[in-house]
Amino acid sequence: MSEQATRTVFTQITPAGRGAVATLACCGSAALTIVDRCLMTVGKKPLKDRPWSTLTYGHWRMATGAGEDLLVVAHDPENVEIHCHGGTATIDLIAGVLSEQGMQRVDLLGFETSRCGSRWQAEANVCLGQASTPRTAQILLHQQSVLPSWINRLRGLISNGELKQAAREIRKTLDWEDYGRHLLEPRSIVFCGQPNVGKSSLINRVAGFERSIVDDTPGTTRDIVSQLAAVDGWPVVLQDTAGLRVGVSDPIESAGIQNARVLIEDADGVVAVFDASRTWSDADQQLSREPAVDLLVFNKNDVSVESDRPAGLPLSALSGEGVSRFLDTLIDRLIPKHPDPDQPLICLASQSGRLRVCCDALSRSDAQRALDELGG
Repeated sequence: MSEQATRTVFTQITPAGRGAVATLACCGSAALTIVDRCLMTVGKKPLKDRPWSTLTYGHWRMATGAGEDLLVVAHDPENVEIHCHGGTATIDLIAGVLSEQGMQRVDLLGFETSRCGSRWQAEANVCLGQASTPRTAQILLHQQSVLPSWINRLRGLISNGELKQAAREIRKTLDWEDYGRHLLEPRSIVFCGQPNVGKSSLINRVAGFERSIVDDTPGTTRDIVSQLAAVDGWPVVLQDTAGLRVGVSDPIESAGIQNARVLIEDADGVVAVFDASRTWSDADQQLSREPAVDLLVFNKNDVSVESDRPAGLPLSALSGEGVSRFLDTLIDRLIPKHPDPDQPLICLASQSGRLRVCCDALSRSDAQRALDELGG
Protein backbone atom coordinates (compact mmCIF):
# COMPACT_ATOMS: atom_id res chain seq x y z
CA MET A 1 0.00 0.00 0.00
CA SER A 2 1.41 3.41 -0.94
CA GLU A 3 2.18 6.11 1.60
CA GLN A 4 -0.37 8.31 -0.17
CA ALA A 5 -3.15 5.77 0.27
CA THR A 6 -2.43 5.20 3.96
CA ARG A 7 -3.32 8.86 4.62
CA THR A 8 -6.77 8.40 3.08
CA VAL A 9 -9.69 7.19 5.19
CA PHE A 10 -13.44 6.69 4.88
CA THR A 11 -16.43 6.15 7.14
CA GLN A 12 -20.20 5.82 7.01
CA ILE A 13 -21.67 9.13 8.14
CA THR A 14 -25.31 8.04 8.02
CA PRO A 15 -26.63 5.94 10.95
CA ALA A 16 -25.59 2.30 11.04
CA GLY A 17 -28.05 -0.29 9.78
CA ARG A 18 -30.31 -0.55 6.77
CA GLY A 19 -31.95 2.51 5.25
CA ALA A 20 -33.14 4.04 2.01
CA VAL A 21 -29.85 5.86 1.42
CA ALA A 22 -26.39 5.63 2.99
CA THR A 23 -23.47 8.02 2.68
CA LEU A 24 -19.80 7.10 2.81
CA ALA A 25 -17.39 10.02 3.22
CA CYS A 26 -13.77 9.82 2.07
CA CYS A 27 -11.00 12.22 2.97
CA GLY A 28 -7.28 12.35 2.34
CA SER A 29 -4.79 13.02 -0.41
CA ALA A 30 -5.84 9.98 -2.48
CA ALA A 31 -9.62 10.29 -2.00
CA LEU A 32 -10.46 11.65 -5.46
CA THR A 33 -7.98 9.37 -7.24
CA ILE A 34 -9.33 6.21 -5.63
CA VAL A 35 -13.01 7.06 -6.10
CA ASP A 36 -12.39 8.03 -9.75
CA ARG A 37 -10.69 4.66 -10.23
CA CYS A 38 -13.78 2.85 -8.90
CA LEU A 39 -16.48 4.95 -10.56
CA MET A 40 -17.76 4.99 -14.13
CA THR A 41 -19.72 8.20 -14.60
CA VAL A 42 -22.32 8.93 -17.24
CA GLY A 43 -20.37 10.20 -20.24
CA LYS A 44 -17.24 8.61 -18.73
CA LYS A 45 -16.00 12.02 -17.57
CA PRO A 46 -14.01 11.55 -14.33
CA LEU A 47 -14.77 13.51 -11.19
CA LYS A 48 -11.50 15.43 -11.41
CA ASP A 49 -12.73 17.04 -14.63
CA ARG A 50 -16.11 18.07 -13.20
CA PRO A 51 -16.97 21.19 -11.15
CA TRP A 52 -16.56 20.75 -7.39
CA SER A 53 -19.62 20.02 -5.22
CA THR A 54 -21.81 18.90 -8.11
CA LEU A 55 -23.91 15.72 -7.95
CA THR A 56 -22.64 13.06 -10.36
CA TYR A 57 -24.46 9.87 -11.29
CA GLY A 58 -22.32 6.83 -11.90
CA HIS A 59 -21.79 3.08 -11.69
CA TRP A 60 -19.48 1.46 -9.15
CA ARG A 61 -16.90 -0.74 -10.88
CA MET A 62 -16.56 -4.31 -9.63
CA ALA A 63 -14.06 -7.00 -10.56
CA THR A 64 -16.98 -9.35 -11.23
CA GLY A 65 -18.53 -6.92 -13.67
CA ALA A 66 -21.54 -6.34 -11.38
CA GLY A 67 -21.89 -3.07 -9.54
CA GLU A 68 -24.10 -0.46 -7.96
CA ASP A 69 -25.69 2.72 -9.25
CA LEU A 70 -24.91 5.66 -7.00
CA LEU A 71 -24.40 9.42 -6.70
CA VAL A 72 -21.05 10.99 -5.87
CA VAL A 73 -20.07 14.51 -4.81
CA ALA A 74 -16.42 15.65 -4.87
CA HIS A 75 -16.08 18.81 -2.80
CA ASP A 76 -12.36 19.07 -3.50
CA PRO A 77 -9.53 16.61 -4.29
CA GLU A 78 -9.42 15.39 -0.67
CA ASN A 79 -13.11 15.22 0.24
CA VAL A 80 -15.56 12.96 -1.61
CA GLU A 81 -19.00 11.67 -0.62
CA ILE A 82 -20.59 8.50 -2.00
CA HIS A 83 -24.38 8.23 -1.75
CA CYS A 84 -25.68 4.71 -2.31
CA HIS A 85 -28.56 2.38 -1.49
CA GLY A 86 -28.85 2.00 2.27
CA GLY A 87 -28.82 -1.80 2.39
CA THR A 88 -25.97 -3.31 4.39
CA ALA A 89 -24.92 -5.50 1.44
CA THR A 90 -24.43 -2.44 -0.78
CA ILE A 91 -22.53 -0.56 1.90
CA ASP A 92 -20.23 -3.52 2.54
CA LEU A 93 -19.65 -3.98 -1.18
CA ILE A 94 -18.55 -0.38 -1.73
CA ALA A 95 -16.56 -0.30 1.51
CA GLY A 96 -14.77 -3.50 0.49
CA VAL A 97 -13.64 -2.00 -2.80
CA LEU A 98 -12.42 1.18 -1.12
CA SER A 99 -10.41 -0.91 1.34
CA GLU A 100 -8.93 -2.96 -1.51
CA GLN A 101 -7.87 0.28 -3.18
CA GLY A 102 -5.94 1.40 -0.10
CA MET A 103 -8.40 3.45 1.94
CA GLN A 104 -8.62 2.75 5.66
CA ARG A 105 -12.07 2.41 7.22
CA VAL A 106 -12.35 4.30 10.53
CA ASP A 107 -15.11 5.32 12.92
CA LEU A 108 -16.66 8.76 12.75
CA LEU A 109 -14.32 10.25 15.35
CA GLY A 110 -11.28 8.86 13.56
CA PHE A 111 -12.59 10.28 10.29
CA GLU A 112 -13.17 13.75 11.76
CA THR A 113 -9.72 13.71 13.37
CA SER A 114 -8.13 12.87 10.01
CA ARG A 115 -10.19 15.52 8.25
CA CYS A 116 -9.59 18.46 10.59
CA GLY A 117 -6.32 17.41 12.25
CA SER A 118 -7.43 18.21 15.80
CA ARG A 119 -8.82 15.70 18.29
CA TRP A 120 -10.72 18.38 20.22
CA GLN A 121 -12.20 19.86 17.03
CA ALA A 122 -13.12 16.37 15.82
CA GLU A 123 -14.89 15.58 19.10
CA ALA A 124 -16.82 18.86 18.94
CA ASN A 125 -17.94 18.00 15.40
CA VAL A 126 -19.04 14.49 16.36
CA CYS A 127 -20.91 15.74 19.44
CA LEU A 128 -22.87 18.18 17.29
CA GLY A 129 -23.97 15.28 15.09
CA GLN A 130 -25.29 13.48 18.17
CA ALA A 131 -27.49 16.36 19.37
CA SER A 132 -31.09 15.20 19.79
CA THR A 133 -32.89 18.54 20.19
CA PRO A 134 -32.60 21.97 18.50
CA ARG A 135 -31.65 23.56 21.83
CA THR A 136 -28.72 21.25 22.50
CA ALA A 137 -27.69 21.42 18.82
CA GLN A 138 -27.45 25.21 19.06
CA ILE A 139 -25.22 24.94 22.13
CA LEU A 140 -23.01 22.27 20.55
CA LEU A 141 -22.75 24.25 17.32
CA HIS A 142 -21.33 27.15 19.31
CA GLN A 143 -18.95 24.75 21.07
CA GLN A 144 -17.41 23.85 17.70
CA SER A 145 -15.51 27.13 17.91
CA VAL A 146 -15.47 27.74 21.68
CA LEU A 147 -13.89 24.45 22.82
CA PRO A 148 -10.96 24.26 20.33
CA SER A 149 -10.20 27.96 20.91
CA TRP A 150 -10.11 27.38 24.65
CA ILE A 151 -7.77 24.41 24.25
CA ASN A 152 -5.44 26.62 22.22
CA ARG A 153 -5.61 29.21 24.98
CA LEU A 154 -4.64 26.58 27.54
CA ARG A 155 -1.66 25.59 25.44
CA GLY A 156 -0.59 29.23 25.29
CA LEU A 157 -0.89 29.68 29.05
CA ILE A 158 1.11 26.52 29.72
CA SER A 159 3.79 27.40 27.16
CA ASN A 160 4.14 30.83 28.79
CA GLY A 161 4.56 29.30 32.24
CA GLU A 162 1.15 30.39 33.57
CA LEU A 163 0.44 26.96 35.00
CA LYS A 164 -1.76 28.07 37.90
CA GLN A 165 -4.01 30.10 35.62
CA ALA A 166 -4.35 27.15 33.23
CA ALA A 167 -5.24 24.85 36.14
CA ARG A 168 -7.88 27.31 37.39
CA GLU A 169 -9.49 27.44 33.95
CA ILE A 170 -9.56 23.65 33.72
CA ARG A 171 -11.17 23.31 37.15
CA LYS A 172 -13.81 25.90 36.21
CA THR A 173 -14.65 23.97 33.05
CA LEU A 174 -14.83 20.67 34.94
CA ASP A 175 -17.39 22.30 37.26
CA TRP A 176 -19.75 22.22 34.23
CA GLU A 177 -18.98 18.59 33.40
CA ASP A 178 -22.44 17.30 34.32
CA TYR A 179 -24.14 20.05 32.30
CA GLY A 180 -22.04 19.24 29.24
CA ARG A 181 -22.52 15.48 29.55
CA HIS A 182 -26.28 15.89 29.53
CA LEU A 183 -26.21 17.77 26.24
CA LEU A 184 -25.79 14.29 24.76
CA GLU A 185 -27.01 11.96 27.51
CA PRO A 186 -30.69 12.48 28.40
CA ARG A 187 -31.46 13.17 32.03
CA SER A 188 -33.45 10.36 33.61
CA ILE A 189 -36.74 11.34 35.23
CA VAL A 190 -38.42 8.63 37.28
CA PHE A 191 -42.15 8.81 38.10
CA CYS A 192 -43.02 6.86 41.24
CA GLY A 193 -45.99 6.47 43.52
CA GLN A 194 -48.77 4.16 44.65
CA PRO A 195 -50.68 2.17 42.00
CA ASN A 196 -53.31 4.02 39.96
CA VAL A 197 -52.32 7.56 40.90
CA GLY A 198 -51.80 8.55 37.25
CA LYS A 199 -48.08 8.04 36.68
CA SER A 200 -48.59 6.47 33.25
CA SER A 201 -51.18 9.06 32.25
CA LEU A 202 -48.85 11.90 33.21
CA ILE A 203 -45.96 10.42 31.21
CA ASN A 204 -48.25 10.02 28.21
CA ARG A 205 -49.27 13.66 28.58
CA VAL A 206 -45.63 14.85 28.72
CA ALA A 207 -44.52 12.59 25.86
CA GLY A 208 -47.45 13.65 23.71
CA PHE A 209 -48.71 10.16 22.93
CA GLU A 210 -49.66 6.95 24.71
CA ARG A 211 -46.37 5.23 25.45
CA SER A 212 -47.39 3.76 28.84
CA ILE A 213 -50.30 1.39 29.46
CA VAL A 214 -53.11 2.99 31.43
CA ASP A 215 -55.39 0.65 33.35
CA ASP A 216 -57.33 0.70 36.61
CA THR A 217 -55.92 -2.64 37.75
CA PRO A 218 -53.19 -2.27 40.43
CA GLY A 219 -49.85 -3.67 39.29
CA THR A 220 -50.45 -3.03 35.57
CA THR A 221 -47.00 -1.43 35.19
CA ARG A 222 -44.63 -4.17 36.33
CA ASP A 223 -41.51 -3.37 34.30
CA ILE A 224 -39.75 -0.07 33.72
CA VAL A 225 -41.33 1.71 30.74
CA SER A 226 -39.02 4.35 29.26
CA GLN A 227 -39.66 7.07 26.71
CA LEU A 228 -37.24 9.58 25.21
CA ALA A 229 -38.68 13.09 25.12
CA ALA A 230 -37.70 16.75 25.19
CA VAL A 231 -38.77 19.14 27.93
CA ASP A 232 -38.13 22.82 27.19
CA GLY A 233 -35.61 21.66 24.60
CA TRP A 234 -33.63 19.42 26.97
CA PRO A 235 -33.41 15.68 26.20
CA VAL A 236 -34.89 13.50 28.93
CA VAL A 237 -35.93 9.90 29.35
CA LEU A 238 -39.23 9.50 31.18
CA GLN A 239 -39.40 6.31 33.22
CA ASP A 240 -42.67 4.86 34.42
CA THR A 241 -42.26 2.49 37.36
CA ALA A 242 -44.33 -0.13 39.10
CA GLY A 243 -46.68 1.17 41.77
CA LEU A 244 -44.87 1.14 45.12
CA ARG A 245 -47.28 -1.07 47.03
CA VAL A 246 -46.38 -3.00 50.18
CA GLY A 247 -47.33 -6.59 50.93
CA VAL A 248 -47.25 -7.67 47.26
CA SER A 249 -47.46 -11.45 46.78
CA ASP A 250 -47.06 -11.59 42.99
CA PRO A 251 -43.32 -12.30 42.40
CA ILE A 252 -43.30 -10.47 39.04
CA GLU A 253 -44.89 -7.33 40.45
CA SER A 254 -42.59 -7.55 43.47
CA ALA A 255 -39.55 -7.66 41.17
CA GLY A 256 -40.91 -4.64 39.31
CA ILE A 257 -41.20 -2.70 42.57
CA GLN A 258 -37.63 -3.60 43.50
CA ASN A 259 -36.41 -2.45 40.09
CA ALA A 260 -38.27 0.81 40.59
CA ARG A 261 -36.50 1.45 43.88
CA VAL A 262 -33.09 0.85 42.27
CA LEU A 263 -34.00 3.19 39.44
CA ILE A 264 -35.06 5.92 41.86
CA GLU A 265 -31.64 5.88 43.50
CA ASP A 266 -29.86 6.40 40.15
CA ALA A 267 -32.22 8.97 38.62
CA ASP A 268 -31.38 12.58 37.83
CA GLY A 269 -34.85 13.60 38.95
CA VAL A 270 -37.61 11.78 40.87
CA VAL A 271 -41.25 12.83 40.67
CA ALA A 272 -43.57 11.38 43.30
CA VAL A 273 -47.15 11.27 41.98
CA PHE A 274 -50.16 11.18 44.29
CA ASP A 275 -53.90 10.99 43.66
CA ALA A 276 -55.32 14.26 45.01
CA SER A 277 -58.77 12.71 45.41
CA ARG A 278 -57.61 10.00 47.81
CA THR A 279 -57.26 10.22 51.55
CA TRP A 280 -53.66 10.90 52.52
CA SER A 281 -52.14 7.66 53.83
CA ASP A 282 -49.11 6.63 55.87
CA ALA A 283 -47.59 5.15 52.71
CA ASP A 284 -48.06 8.49 50.94
CA GLN A 285 -46.45 10.31 53.85
CA GLN A 286 -43.47 7.95 53.79
CA LEU A 287 -42.97 8.41 50.05
CA SER A 288 -43.23 12.21 50.27
CA ARG A 289 -40.34 12.22 52.77
CA GLU A 290 -38.02 10.05 50.67
CA PRO A 291 -34.69 11.93 50.28
CA ALA A 292 -34.46 10.97 46.60
CA VAL A 293 -37.78 12.63 45.70
CA ASP A 294 -37.34 16.03 44.03
CA LEU A 295 -40.92 17.02 43.32
CA LEU A 296 -44.37 16.16 44.68
CA VAL A 297 -47.23 16.14 42.16
CA PHE A 298 -50.94 15.84 42.99
CA ASN A 299 -52.83 14.44 40.04
CA LYS A 300 -56.59 14.65 39.44
CA ASN A 301 -56.95 18.19 40.74
CA ASP A 302 -60.11 18.39 38.64
CA VAL A 303 -61.97 16.37 41.30
CA SER A 304 -62.50 16.93 45.02
CA VAL A 305 -59.17 17.29 46.80
CA GLU A 306 -58.07 16.18 50.24
CA SER A 307 -56.43 19.06 52.15
CA ASP A 308 -54.38 17.07 54.68
CA ARG A 309 -51.17 16.72 52.68
CA PRO A 310 -47.78 18.45 52.15
CA ALA A 311 -47.21 21.17 49.57
CA GLY A 312 -46.88 20.07 45.96
CA LEU A 313 -47.91 20.87 42.42
CA PRO A 314 -51.56 20.24 41.47
CA LEU A 315 -52.30 19.13 37.93
CA SER A 316 -54.58 17.00 35.81
CA ALA A 317 -52.95 14.48 33.50
CA LEU A 318 -56.36 14.02 31.90
CA SER A 319 -57.04 17.64 30.93
CA GLY A 320 -53.44 18.94 30.89
CA GLU A 321 -54.17 21.66 33.43
CA GLY A 322 -51.06 22.49 35.47
CA VAL A 323 -48.73 20.32 33.37
CA SER A 324 -46.84 23.27 31.85
CA ARG A 325 -46.12 24.67 35.31
CA PHE A 326 -45.02 21.22 36.46
CA LEU A 327 -42.54 20.90 33.55
CA ASP A 328 -41.12 24.38 34.16
CA THR A 329 -40.61 23.55 37.83
CA LEU A 330 -39.07 20.20 37.00
CA ILE A 331 -36.51 21.72 34.63
CA ASP A 332 -35.63 24.39 37.19
CA ARG A 333 -34.91 21.61 39.69
CA LEU A 334 -32.88 19.57 37.20
CA ILE A 335 -30.95 22.51 35.74
CA PRO A 336 -30.81 25.23 38.40
CA LYS A 337 -28.12 27.27 36.63
CA HIS A 338 -26.65 27.71 33.16
CA PRO A 339 -23.11 28.62 32.06
CA ASP A 340 -22.13 31.75 30.20
CA PRO A 341 -22.55 31.31 26.42
CA ASP A 342 -18.77 31.21 25.86
CA GLN A 343 -18.02 28.77 28.65
CA PRO A 344 -16.25 25.68 27.21
CA LEU A 345 -18.31 22.55 27.80
CA ILE A 346 -17.00 19.00 28.11
CA CYS A 347 -19.46 16.39 26.82
CA LEU A 348 -17.39 13.19 26.80
CA ALA A 349 -15.88 11.18 29.65
CA SER A 350 -12.65 10.85 27.67
CA GLN A 351 -12.35 14.65 27.53
CA SER A 352 -12.89 14.95 31.27
CA GLY A 353 -10.24 12.31 31.86
CA ARG A 354 -7.66 14.12 29.72
CA LEU A 355 -8.32 17.43 31.45
CA ARG A 356 -7.99 15.87 34.91
CA VAL A 357 -4.64 14.32 33.98
CA CYS A 358 -3.56 17.67 32.54
CA CYS A 359 -4.60 19.49 35.73
CA ASP A 360 -2.71 16.96 37.85
CA ALA A 361 0.41 17.50 35.72
CA LEU A 362 0.09 21.26 36.18
CA SER A 363 -0.10 20.83 39.96
CA ARG A 364 3.27 19.06 39.71
CA SER A 365 4.65 21.79 37.41
CA ASP A 366 5.00 19.21 34.65
CA ALA A 367 4.20 21.51 31.75
CA GLN A 368 5.30 19.10 29.05
CA ARG A 369 3.04 16.31 30.33
CA ALA A 370 0.16 18.77 30.46
CA LEU A 371 0.78 19.83 26.85
CA ASP A 372 1.07 16.20 25.75
CA GLU A 373 -2.25 15.39 27.40
CA LEU A 374 -4.00 18.26 25.64
CA GLY A 375 -2.74 16.76 22.41
CA GLY A 376 -3.62 17.98 18.95
